[in-house]
Amino acid sequence: MQKQIFGAFLQNEKNPLSRISQANSCISLDPFTGCSLGCVYCYRHNSKRDNNSFIPKRLFSDEEIIKALINHPYFIPNKTIIGIGVASTDAFLPKVENSSFNIMNILSKKGYKNPFWFVIKSGIPKKSSKKFKNIINRGNHIIFSISYSGMPKIVEPFSGNRFNNIDEAIEAGASVSLHLRPLVLGWNDDYKNLERVIKKGIANGCTSVCYGGLRFLDGIEKAITQRYGLAFPKINKNELMKTMPIEIEQNIKNIFKKHDYHIPLFSHSSEVISHYLGIKDYNMNALRGRDYFLKINEKDANTLGLNNDSIKILIQQAIDELKINSKVFKKGDKYFLSKRINYIEERALIHRLSFYNFL
Repeated sequence: MQKQIFGAFLQNEKNPLSRISQANSCISLDPFTGCSLGCVYCYRHNSKRDNNSFIPKRLFSDEEIIKALINHPYFIPNKTIIGIGVASTDAFLPKVENSSFNIMNILSKKGYKNPFWFVIKSGIPKKSSKKFKNIINRGNHIIFSISYSGMPKIVEPFSGNRFNNIDEAIEAGASVSLHLRPLVLGWNDDYKNLERVIKKGIANGCTSVCYGGLRFLDGIEKAITQRYGLAFPKINKNELMKTMPIEIEQNIKNIFKKHDYHIPLFSHSSEVISHYLGIKDYNMNALRGRDYFLKINEKDANTLGLNNDSIKILIQQAIDELKINSKVFKKGDKYFLSKRINYIEERALIHRLSFYNFL
């Protein structure tokens, strides 16, 4: 278990950077701790600061969080995907919703056109269409991933309507995807359950579906087995990779084929966000590998007028901008880093390169 939320920029709890974290597909702003939804697998169980918080409690003002964000070298104006409450709570719980709107409004009124991404379960507040529309009209795309995967109540106690008032967000111009996550053998892998959930998500306006498994963290294992007294599911003990059972993946594809669904089906959140923004996958999943940093086809590079030297220069430029202690070198069509970098640095570097319109 960690002291702060996974990927936090700083461990000092008196600093607002302790509530700003590098998630896989966004930078998450978490001015609150505490969530009343009670999901047994929640990532907040891996944070000592968040583990025992069940009622939202403010830790920093919105202004403090925003100031810390825009002054941080990992933030890219108009480009960085900004999540709100992704790491700690539901952004539209009654005690949190005003803050979520306030953060978006402050940034958009300052002229930042960064996209906002929400992963939510509690629905959208009533009469919120105009609020969303004002933000979208200033140039900020808003994307909702509705987390709904048909979990049993013993795993997900919340029984409210996940799609409550979602039509108001759609009317305002927001994009909505079904976040079919996490999918876990023995919990929600039944074919009929998957079919029911997918049909409901599409019927309620979701224009894409993103599936995925559960990622192992020590705090989650302890919460599931010790706090909630449940058997821990069979997932790989890897803190950076989710376990996605291939049989569930195939069932989802069969359901799409059976019902002749033609909306996009994704396995990465970054693909969902990229789809709605009209860009290539900014996590560059197709280019990354376990034993190298990036693998870039020479033909693709030449198409964009790049060569070996210019690619190396771009990568090193990004490394230096982020003040990462490493150098880039090349072997064949693969690029390597001279020193191993941590998760936060790696994500920041990938996003910086991607938003260079790298490839």
